[in-house]
Amino acid sequence: MSEFDDDEVLSSGSGGEGEDSDDGSQEQEAGHEQEQAAPARGSAAAVDGGDRFVLEEEVPSLMEAGSTDAALLALQLNELLAETRFDYSAHASAVEEFMQKLRSALGSIPEHTVDGQAASGFLRDLGFDPAGVSLAFAPPTRVELVGSYGLRTAALGVEALGVDVCVEMPGSCLFKKAHLNYRYHARRALYLLALSSGLKSADAKVFGSQSLCAANDDPTRPALALTLPLHGTTLVVRLIPVPSPSLFSAPKLAPDRNSVRWVLKKGGKGGKAKAAAGRGENNAADDCAPTSHYNSGVLEDMAAACHHVYLARAFKANPRARDVVLLIKAWARQRGLTGTPDTLTGHALTMLVAHVAACGKLVPGVGAMAGFRAVLHALSDAAGLPKGLAIARDAAAAAALGAPSAAAPPTLSAFRSAFDAVLVDPTGWINLAACVTKAALAQTAAAAAATLQLLTSPADADEAFAAALLHRGSTASAFDYVWRVRVPAPTQAAGSSARLDGDGGDGDGGQASTLVHDVVAWREQEASLEAAARTALGNRASLVRALPRRVAPGQAPAAALSAGLPAMAHPASSSGAQQAGKPGSSPHNGPHLGGDEVVVVACVDPTLAMRLVDVGPAADDAKAALRFRAFWGAKSELRRFVDGTICEAVVWDASPADRHTVPDAAVVTALTMHGPPGTSVAGCSGVLDGLLLQGAPGAAPLEQPSGDGRPEGALDANTSVTSFRLMEAAADKLSKQLRAVEDGALKVVGVQSISSFARQTVPFFPLPHELAGGQSAPSLQRLARCVEPVELLVQLESSGKWPDDPVAFAKTKAALSVQLAAALEAGCGLNAVCSEECVDVLVDGFAFRLLFHSTRDEAVWAKQAEEEAAGTAVAGSSSQRTAPLVASWHHGLVSLVAGANPAYAPAARLASRWLSSQMLGNHFAPEAVELLVASVFCGASSLPQPGSRVAAIPRDTYG
Repeated sequence: MSEFDDDEVLSSGSGGEGEDSDDGSQEQEAGHEQEQAAPARGSAAAVDGGDRFVLEEEVPSLMEAGSTDAALLALQLNELLAETRFDYSAHASAVEEFMQKLRSALGSIPEHTVDGQAASGFLRDLGFDPAGVSLAFAPPTRVELVGSYGLRTAALGVEALGVDVCVEMPGSCLFKKAHLNYRYHARRALYLLALSSGLKSADAKVFGSQSLCAANDDPTRPALALTLPLHGTTLVVRLIPVPSPSLFSAPKLAPDRNSVRWVLKKGGKGGKAKAAAGRGENNAADDCAPTSHYNSGVLEDMAAACHHVYLARAFKANPRARDVVLLIKAWARQRGLTGTPDTLTGHALTMLVAHVAACGKLVPGVGAMAGFRAVLHALSDAAGLPKGLAIARDAAAAAALGAPSAAAPPTLSAFRSAFDAVLVDPTGWINLAACVTKAALAQTAAAAAATLQLLTSPADADEAFAAALLHRGSTASAFDYVWRVRVPAPTQAAGSSARLDGDGGDGDGGQASTLVHDVVAWREQEASLEAAARTALGNRASLVRALPRRVAPGQAPAAALSAGLPAMAHPASSSGAQQAGKPGSSPHNGPHLGGDEVVVVACVDPTLAMRLVDVGPAADDAKAALRFRAFWGAKSELRRFVDGTICEAVVWDASPADRHTVPDAAVVTALTMHGPPGTSVAGCSGVLDGLLLQGAPGAAPLEQPSGDGRPEGALDANTSVTSFRLMEAAADKLSKQLRAVEDGALKVVGVQSISSFARQTVPFFPLPHELAGGQSAPSLQRLARCVEPVELLVQLESSGKWPDDPVAFAKTKAALSVQLAAALEAGCGLNAVCSEECVDVLVDGFAFRLLFHSTRDEAVWAKQAEEEAAGTAVAGSSSQRTAPLVASWHHGLVSLVAGANPAYAPAARLASRWLSSQMLGNHFAPEAVELLVASVFCGASSLPQPGSRVAAIPRDTYG
C-alpha cells in the first residue's frame, strides 16, 4: 500500500528523537528483530459474529455512564460511521471496468525512448544535465489497485472518490545503483511523462484530465492524477510509478546509510564523497551524512504493494477493524492532524490500527469505540511514537521487499537517531512516520490525550462525543499565534548540474544540487524558520510549528516537469478540496499563499506570553552568553536585576494594551535576523485591536485611519487601561467611605463590584465625567450625555430585627439605603440619589449603583416565592429577587476564569463587538456573552485553552 491516503489525494488530483533509555527499550529492540508472538485472546466477552472488537482491561468509559448515555453513544457512533463509510457497491463495477481499460491502455503503450529534455527543469533541479539523460520506456509489469479504496477504509468527507494505483516499472528502466543521487527519481519522472503521453493518445473521455500530485507532497516523487466523472461523483485515480520490490537492496537504504553523496556531515569537506559519487560506489565516504528521509522515500515506493497485501490480510482476519480506521481518520481530519507533509498519513494511521490489533489489544467483542480508544492511547503515549513502535515483523512482507533473510533490520535506536517519530512497518526496514516532525507529533499526542480524557470522564456524554469526533478545528482556532513569513523561494545554483549516463551504467549520478539533499530545500527552509521561532519564544510557547508547503494542485505534468520541481504552495491554498471537496472550503483554509510564503504557528502560555523581559544566561557563563548575544544581536543587553544577578536580557517595549503583541515582536525580530536575506514577517495578534479602540464622546464613528494607524477620532489604545484603573481607585475610595459610616442603623461590612466593567469584559470602559466630579482628558472636546453606572453589592451587617414580611423587609432596606446616602452626602460630600431599589453615587467622575444585601435576603425571597406560588402575595410586594446575589456569584466565577487566562477579557470584549456588528447586541445580555466565551476556555474540547484573543474568537463564533 502506498503512503498516499485516498482521502488526501483529492485536492491535488482534481484541480522522536529519543535517547537510548532503559532495559525495557533494549528488550523492545531485541523483540523487533524477531517475529512477535500471536496476539493474546480477549476476555470471555460475547462474540457477535466475530466482527466487533473490545479492548481488554478497558478503562472506565462513556459506556459505564449509564444505560441512557450508553444508548446515546451507540446511536451517535453508528450514525457517524454510516456518514463516514463509502458505498462501494454503487461504484465497484464502474471502478473495475475503468481499471481494466487502464491496464489495457498502459500495456499497449509502445516501447520508445523518453528524452531528458521532456523534464529538463525537473532533472536540472535534481542536479542532472537533461541532455545526458534518457529512458528506454517499456510497459509496466504490474498495475495494482492499492490504498484505502482497495482496503475499503476510505473515509468520506470529500466529494471525489480517490483510488491509488501502483504502476510497477520494469527492471530494464532502472538499474541496481539507481537508488543513488536521485537517479531513481529522475527516471521515475521520465516514466511518468511516458504514462501521461500514452494515456493522452488513448481515449481522453475515458481517462479524463491529467494533473500532478505527489507522494506525501514530496516534489521529487510526483504522481499522475486522472480526474473523470463517475455516476454523479468525481473519480480521481493516482498513478504511482514504483520499482520492483526487490530491485534495490534494503540494507543499503537503511536509515544510517548515505545515498546522496553531496549530503555531508557538519564539517565534512566532501572530497571523498564526490569521488565515490563519480564511481557510483554504494559505500558512503567518511564525511557523508546519512540520508534517512531519502532512503525512506525510495523504500516506501518499493513496499507499496506488499504493504497493501499485509493490510488486506489483517482486515480479512478482523473485518470490523475498518470501522476503527474510519473513526481515527475522521478524528484526525477534523483536527488537521493528517493530510499535511509533516503529519501521519492515512496509510500510517491504518498501519497503527493494525499494530494495535497485532499487540492483542483488539479482540472479537463489542463495537469500534474500544479500538478507537486504543489507537488514541498509542498516539498519546510518550513512550510510543517518540521512542519507537515496531509492528510485528511479517516474514511474507519482508520477503516480498527482497530483504536478505540473513540481514537483520535496523534497531529502534537507529530509527530514533534519524527520525522524530518512529513506526516501523512489518518488513522491519521502513519508518512509516518518517515525515512526522516533533511539533506535529506533539500536537497529535496532545489532541489524542485530550480526546481520551473527554471520553473517559465526561460531564455530558453528548457534549463529549461532539467535542471528540464532530467539532472541526481550524488553524485560527487551534493555534494562538500565526505568522506569515515571506522568504525567497529556493533556487538551483548555476553550474551545479551534472551528467547521468543514458544507458543505465555507472553514471556519476549528479553533483551537489542546492534544491535536494536528504529532503528538498523547502523542508529545510521550514525547519530553520521553526527552530528560530522556537528559540525566540522560549518557554512562552508549548508548541511551535512551521506548516509545510504542499505541491500546488492542477499542474499539467509536461509543463510542470519541464519547468522544474513541481510548484509548492501553502496548505491554505492547496488543501481546500481535500478537506471539503470544494476549492477554498477547507476548515484549515485562509488567504492564498504561494510557495515563497511559510506559515509559522504557536500555542503559548497565556501568562508567560505577555512577559516584557526575556532573561538569558548569567554574565559569568561566557559560552551561553555568547550564544544568546549571537541570536539576539543588538537587542541583547546586560542587566542587573533586583535580586542582584547580572544576566543577558532582551527587553520588549510594549504598552499595557499591547503586551499581547510581544510574541509577534520576538518572532519578527528573530526570523528577520536569522531567515534568508529578504525575509519579511507579519503577525496577526493585533489585527482585531482596532475594534476595541474607543472613540471620543460625540465624535463620528471610527472609520478613517489617521497617520499613526488609528482610526480618525479614536482615543489612545491605553485609554481603557487608564480608565479602568481610575474606576478601581474610585470604587476603592467609596468602599472605604461606606465602611467608615457610623451613623447608620447597620454598618457596612463589605463592598463587592458585580459589574462587567470590573471584569473588563465590556467593549468600552466609562470615561471620567467632569459633571460627576472627574477630570476628563484634555483631548476630549465633548462630554458624554449619559454616565453608565457601575454596580456595587453592599453587604450589611447581620441583625435579628429584620421584619419577616417581604413588603416590610423591602421598605426597611430602602430606609437604610436613604440613611446611608444621607451620611455619604453629609460626611463625604458625595452626590447620592436614592430610589427604592438602589442608591446612585457620583465619585471622581464615575457613577456607582449601590445594591444592598443582608443575611436575611435569601429567607425573605424564599417566603415571597412561596406566597406568589400560593397566590397570597400582597399586590406590589414584588421586589428584587436573587439578582444581586446571583450577580455576585457570576462575578466571582467569571473573574476566576479571567484571572487564569489573560486572553479571556479581550476575547469577551471582541465577542460583544461582533454581536453588535451583527445587530444582535440587544438580544444578548453581557452576562450571557461572558458565559459563552467562558465555555471556550472551560468547556469540553480536545483543543488546549486559547492563549490569545484571536484564537478564542473563532472557537466562540463557530464552535
